[in-house]
Amino acid sequence: MGCTAVRWPNWPTNRPTSRFCLRRHALLPIFALLMSGCTWYHREPLALQATSTSARTLQRIQIDPSTMPLPDLAVHRFDPSDGLDIDEVAMLAVANNPELRLARDDLGIARAQAYAAGLLPDPQLSVSSDYPGAAGTTRAFNYGLSIDIMAIVLRSANRQSADATVAKTDLGLLWQEWQVVAQARQLFIKTRFQQDTLPLLRQQRDLARTRYERMAAISPTTPSPPRSLRMATPASSTPTPNAPRNRRITI
Repeated sequence: MGCTAVRWPNWPTNRPTSRFCLRRHALLPIFALLMSGCTWYHREPLALQATSTSARTLQRIQIDPSTMPLPDLAVHRFDPSDGLDIDEVAMLAVANNPELRLARDDLGIARAQAYAAGLLPDPQLSVSSDYPGAAGTTRAFNYGLSIDIMAIVLRSANRQSADATVAKTDLGLLWQEWQVVAQARQLFIKTRFQQDTLPLLRQQRDLARTRYERMAAISPTTPSPPRSLRMATPASSTPTPNAPRNRRITI
């Protein structure tokens, strides 16, 4: 940065210019410090494999079966070392669903409010002193004890209302947990059905491809195989309701 000399009347030469340059040089370290605190964009490549459901990550997860909402999940032991069965997938979904975590926090808040609604109001003791300041007078003291009578009268109604709110929040949480369990089980059955059907579809594709190749070798005028035989096998769509429950998904 350059500084230009300015000549002021009745002032020594370069005095205002030197002050201006000192101020500008003093602001340079502050500007550099502010720029060092800025965040710059750096591109980071994504992981080539799923890390949220890896075997090492699942082994760190500890799920208490007694916290599960359904009875069949409460007696099931969570052990992801040998794969995940239909109940373990449901337990994992219930324990890690973010919406269910918020609902559990709301239930805790409702229970705390119900506990506070059952408490009696605190009595208040007040002490004051008066200095009249006139001759021949003495110092005066005032003592008072008070309590909120209306809070005592409305305590029973407030407690019943808070308990009803807790029951409502608890039932809402149970309904959300049941929906998550049903969706997790449906996805498990669909995944197992697709894994069992995929080898059959590949075998059917190979047989059809072999048939077209033999027909092409016999007759040169045989058309080329359709595009569906040259593409990857599509995934199946609709799961069967009679899919086995004891099958596991390997990680």
